[in-house]
Amino acid sequence: MREIKFRAWDERHKHLFQVQEMGYSEGKLWAVSSRNGYKHWNCYLMQYVGLKDKNGKEIYEGDILRVRINPKYCGNITMYNWHYINSELLYEVIWDDGMWKLRAPSRKTDFPFLFNTWTLELEVIGNVFENPELIERV
Repeated sequence: MREIKFRAWDERHKHLFQVQEMGYSEGKLWAVSSRNGYKHWNCYLMQYVGLKDKNGKEIYEGDILRVRINPKYCGNITMYNWHYINSELLYEVIWDDGMWKLRAPSRKTDFPFLFNTWTLELEVIGNVFENPELIERV
């Protein structure tokens, strides 16, 4: 069973933090930082997907991943997808339609995240809040 945990982005303070506790009161979402116990209001929550990248870093919703197809696990490669083998593509991790997906709006591509992880080499290179310039490359 995977560990359920969250991190959050506080837009007002431009701060990303691990969530210790969260709740909803007075019509607003709040989350408490596990580092200093500060209560942040109206922050954006991101859930841990239960996987780590090639460097052991936890992958969360909103992360930007550098993805490389691992040719060792690809088996029979068709001519259609051969050009992806040695290329590195950027994707955003999203939750959509009841599953984790990798999304690349510029290429109009979404695919189920967990289904493909054994063929992919994943590396977290940033997130949508701290590295908005990466979104343009996705």
